[in-house]
Amino acid sequence: MEYRVLETISELGAAVEVEIAVWGLNPRDAVPLNLLRAVTHTGGVALGAYDGDVMVGMAFAFPARHHGKFILWSHMTGVLPQYQARDIGFTLKQKQREWALANGYDEIGWTFDPLKRGNANFNLHRLGVTANVYHVDFYGQMEDAINVGTPSDRLEVIWQLNDARVAALAKGETVATNFPSLSPENTILSAVDTRPILNLNFETPLVFAEIPSAVDKLSADAQQAWRLALRETLQTAFKCGYTAVDFIRANEKHLYVLERLLDLPIF
Repeated sequence: MEYRVLETISELGAAVEVEIAVWGLNPRDAVPLNLLRAVTHTGGVALGAYDGDVMVGMAFAFPARHHGKFILWSHMTGVLPQYQARDIGFTLKQKQREWALANGYDEIGWTFDPLKRGNANFNLHRLGVTANVYHVDFYGQMEDAINVGTPSDRLEVIWQLNDARVAALAKGETVATNFPSLSPENTILSAVDTRPILNLNFETPLVFAEIPSAVDKLSADAQQAWRLALRETLQTAFKCGYTAVDFIRANEKHLYVLERLLDLPIF
């Protein structure tokens, strides 16, 4: 597999085709070639993953002003379905990190759907991002094949590119964690017969929030119940000074790990 910065019109055009294929987009909703060209000419970056001469994955990011400083904002990273689960997405993100560091950035931000277990594991556990901002229906109603029919809630993450844990994960190293055992007292969202149960108790420095292993396999009512429960759980936790710092599997459960990093009043 070859990875490279996209510069030519034909390369950027291929990235648009990957967008459309990965997300099942109406072409009018894809980031267009002319915008890719303008942004990559003025400080942004598009990256491609190639199997021979065929682009099979892409990542696109642009400069953004965020909390008073310039960061790189990663708008989309996608890999063709038949090439997924081969670490191509992980490598694209690492190439993006390398490019960002070489071009004066020390943070990359983006958003993802917090109810998707694979996204949460990839971002928090494998890449080492953190998050303490929850957006309700961030993009409004979306019509692509992945997001249609569900609120576009998003967790906003920051990737601290020089962080020791991030650097270790980039090298493929295992980063040891020392989290307390799960208990009813420190589990603020859990599943009972596939339904969410809230226990918004914030008396411990670390708390856990469970999500389903495969939310797409649940009924529409159950999916909506989990969406609203996770929304309330994370919004409340963030208001109480917690930050999502990892995503783990424990006791056959899939869980956000939230650490109280800010000394804010507990509701």
